[in-house]
Amino acid sequence: MLSARAALKSEYEKLHKAVLAIVREDAVCRKLMTVPGVGPLVAVTFKSAVDDPSRIRKSKGVGALFGLTPKKYQSGEKDITGGITRAGDEMVRAALYEAANVLLSRVTRFSKLKRWGMDVAKRRGLKRAKVALARKIGVILHRMWVDGTTYRWTEAKPTVPAQGAAPFNSADTWHLQERWLTTARGRLGWTVWDKSLLYVTGGAAWAKLDTTETRTGSLGAIIQTDTRTGWTVGAGWEYALGYGWSARAEYLYVDFGDWTTLTGTLPGPSISNLNVNLRDHIFRGGMSYKFW
Repeated sequence: MLSARAALKSEYEKLHKAVLAIVREDAVCRKLMTVPGVGPLVAVTFKSAVDDPSRIRKSKGVGALFGLTPKKYQSGEKDITGGITRAGDEMVRAALYEAANVLLSRVTRFSKLKRWGMDVAKRRGLKRAKVALARKIGVILHRMWVDGTTYRWTEAKPTVPAQGAAPFNSADTWHLQERWLTTARGRLGWTVWDKSLLYVTGGAAWAKLDTTETRTGSLGAIIQTDTRTGWTVGAGWEYALGYGWSARAEYLYVDFGDWTTLTGTLPGPSISNLNVNLRDHIFRGGMSYKFW
């Protein structure tokens, strides 16, 4: 058994070296391998199966060609969506699925593609996320092949606007979203009446921010994420209602400083960076119950 294992390992190493030699001399395979999760075997399998990228009119047709799209059953008022069709080349389908699995479980460098897959996994589960990500990887590989480009891990750095460069117009959008905000504060108060408490509060604050920029004539949107650290101060009033219950009204001022975003990174006219003042004014009220 050990002799057989050694013989199999020797033959495997020869085949592996042969595949690497093929990929090393193939410019298309080298470009496809710039996609996270795609290795020599996935690249050469995809290239040999597609053969001529021009025979697929639209890149999104890759998913249907290799059986990575869901089944549909429609009859009368019935409209049932099932599992994937499993049509086409099984080896390519397995290779794309393995690339998706590697991207979600083994690739440590973060990318927009991995983030998309993780978002799908949160909503639909890991198994469906891998299938969806495999389909998306196939679409990206075909589009890169047609365009002759490599995978871009990050957007291009912003350029200095030329003379007369166009600014944002009415069709351009820039959106800032605060995903979460948390604080660690202390509180100092004074009892002004028998059941009323006035207090001041202050401490540190943290927030995760997303910016989405969409430019006219661009191919898509650029999303930037940053976790900010700042400070907060505020004041409030609390009133004891009795039986352990109390009502509270509070104001907080939160300051995260200035943030210079990388605008102008999408295709289209270049514009200068955008400086944003990150300030929050929070008014809130609530009820609380003391167990002892």
